[in-house]
Amino acid sequence: MQNEPFDVDIALDRIEEAVRSWPKAALFQLSDEGYMSTFEQLLACIISIRTYDEVTLPVSRRLFARARTPAAS
Repeated sequence: MQNEPFDVDIALDRIEEAVRSWPKAALFQLSDEGYMSTFEQLLACIISIRTYDEVTLPVSRRLFARARTPAAS
């Protein structure tokens, strides 16, 4: 039995279709809202590791409302 070559494009299309109905992950949603700097994405990622997306989004938004960059010491 000969296997056909794996087609990455077909696999990605199938994955995209399968997850289309689910909400975007918190970091993607924050990026769409303009929180795209490395600092913002790193902090949101750390928050996300310790919480659920339902918590990550409001906590990250509140944090970034006060500080979107690291404070200079």
